[in-house]
Amino acid sequence: MRHAEFAVLVVLFLIVLPSGCVQRGELNETTEYVYENISENETIEIPKGRFTFKIFGINEFQVGPGEKTRFYVVFYNTDWDEETHKFVARAFPSAMDFAAKAAYKCEYFTDCPKLHSDMKSWINQTKEQIELNHTHLGVQRFEISIPEDANNGTYMYDVVGCKDLVFGECDRSTANWGPILPLTIQIA
Repeated sequence: MRHAEFAVLVVLFLIVLPSGCVQRGELNETTEYVYENISENETIEIPKGRFTFKIFGINEFQVGPGEKTRFYVVFYNTDWDEETHKFVARAFPSAMDFAAKAAYKCEYFTDCPKLHSDMKSWINQTKEQIELNHTHLGVQRFEISIPEDANNGTYMYDVVGCKDLVFGECDRSTANWGPILPLTIQIA
């Protein structure tokens, strides 16, 4: 029995990353858009050959109140059926540190609706699927925007990738394209 090869790349960018060369895999319009709009101070490196899942750059951000940054989720359609598929990613709040717990006066992460609401509002993500032919790459952009009144602390997220599911169906239990990825935002 053949197994599907799952591949999701999370490519994280910060304005402070050192500049470097760009290696391109197979391109499509979405990927071309990212390459054309990456600033000189950002780095992206797509490996050649077969791969399953990699995180490029960092998955932990230090962002001050009132600041913004972004990261990208890169899908690579390596499905065994060699067909075109649609992909979407989502970020879900998953944990907090003691400073955030104290600031929100929460005993447990699961019992803190205000915290969940705030964390969801800090990440803007597209709800549109990316349609990819076999062996093509596609990029989904996430914006992190921390409001001026955000509480200091460390906030963790799970980033999931889904194949052939719409945005509303894609969650931790239905993630079917690569493992669940950790993302950390530290507000100081």
